[in-house]
Amino acid sequence: EAPKDAPPPQSRVGVLGKRIMRGPSATSKSTGLEHCMRLVPHLQDMGGFFAVLLKKVAPIPGPKTATKNDKADAHSGYSRTAPKHSYSKVSIKLVKSLAKDFGLGEDFSKSIAKNLFSRSEQDKSVVYIADGVKDHCIDSIGAERMKCVWSGVKIWEKSERDNFYMLTQDGMQIIEPFITKRRVELSRSELKSVLNTLGREVPLETFAPATRDAIRALAPGSLVVSLKGGNRNLKLPIVINYTDNDALKLIWRYRKGLEQAPKVKIKSLLTALDGI
Repeated sequence: EAPKDAPPPQSRVGVLGKRIMRGPSATSKSTGLEHCMRLVPHLQDMGGFFAVLLKKVAPIPGPKTATKNDKADAHSGYSRTAPKHSYSKVSIKLVKSLAKDFGLGEDFSKSIAKNLFSRSEQDKSVVYIADGVKDHCIDSIGAERMKCVWSGVKIWEKSERDNFYMLTQDGMQIIEPFITKRRVELSRSELKSVLNTLGREVPLETFAPATRDAIRALAPGSLVVSLKGGNRNLKLPIVINYTDNDALKLIWRYRKGLEQAPKVKIKSLLTALDGI
């Protein structure tokens, strides 16, 4: 349930929504809360939190930070790759390839493609970063001095085992309006069979002939799956992967600490399907 003081729906910005602390009060003046941003991700069934930019104005008391030489001595027994805390634009070749696979048109290129980034030279994952974050944390002067640990929404991630880029559940929500290919409809019973086997493969032989033919006409990869006959206000579509083993597999990942979220959402969807 949303907090009582949560901002109304019309104040939402993007999917997440945000509110700047308004109106100087006794509390905000003494604590500086007017400089904070309140994020309300309960709109995505998560907890709420605050974000604030801090400036270091004096040395921090306590033990001194280890020098580069100290760190080198401590790790002299092995070589370690320094972490990369920066985002780079995804290669144009990869973006064009993904756009072709999913039938993403000109509108996608204008509004989404320019905001696709990756933190690895191999483009292991493709992340969408909103204009506001992109302007301040990537394109602005001095942005290179920032260590951006994580930002954006992961749209695709490379599957080394299956040799294709998997479309994520959250990522699909962002690009779904632009997708014209790799869309599949499953019957109620077929969809339930996949939802009940999270992380395991369901052979295509168990599906109706028309469903098998429609899926086998596509190359292995992520599918955008809806309910045959209409989604009926259900939280659909969802992403299901078509594997090299001629099977469907539901992969639903969340960040650390939210591992149970997929099971909750799947249970809710199964209950809704039972009510049809």
